[in-house]
Amino acid sequence: MANLTRAERHNRMLNKTFDHYKNHQNNLPPAQLYGRFLEMAEEKLNISKEEARGKYGQYTVQQWETLLKLGWNS
Repeated sequence: MANLTRAERHNRMLNKTFDHYKNHQNNLPPAQLYGRFLEMAEEKLNISKEEARGKYGQYTVQQWETLLKLGWNS
């Protein structure tokens, strides 16, 4: 690692960050994020948390972000 330039180290760090983001997109959200998604669905879609849980409870992070028009998946 000592023979890498600063730019190469930076690019490796970015690659790891984006790889983590891509992998995270295909998983169910963690509990805290899931709760926040339910709150946002309640606000944006004018439905109750129970309705959101029933309709979208098995959505991946990417599906939630697309549904709520968030992040890069808008």
